[in-house]
Amino acid sequence: MRRSRLTYPVFAITAVGIIMFSAGCSSDTAGNTPVGADGFPPQEGKLEEFSGRIVDQGTGCLPISTDSGAERWVVWPPGSQRVETPEDSIQLPGGDVVTAGDEVWLKGRSAPRSALPDGENPSSMWGSLARFCLSSTPIDDELVVADDARRQ
Repeated sequence: MRRSRLTYPVFAITAVGIIMFSAGCSSDTAGNTPVGADGFPPQEGKLEEFSGRIVDQGTGCLPISTDSGAERWVVWPPGSQRVETPEDSIQLPGGDVVTAGDEVWLKGRSAPRSALPDGENPSSMWGSLARFCLSSTPIDDELVVADDARRQ
């Protein structure tokens, strides 16, 4: 019986793959991804207003705790972007910067992760982010896709 040797190219490719996979699963995964609904298809459902406090779960996901006590993950309005200072902050299209502990007002739609572009595909960017920020088990109305947001 002949034993095969692990060649350098196979070893190098395997090592790079493991490093990339590990980096993709680190706690700062959400910090390296888009936060806004840029490029989203038009959302279905009733346009609603939400208000609440941004919660820091230590994951970079920044959900809001609504007045009703429910925590909802937020896909911020188109044009929103992460900023470095203060840490885990979002700059809204109007220029406001919001972070954990801030009270915010949102106008948008309650949605399941299937409303995200390719949201039910765990290998897609939004599907992977939904599993990271929500859970691996989808539920109805687990997020808010915001059209507008302001600091209160």
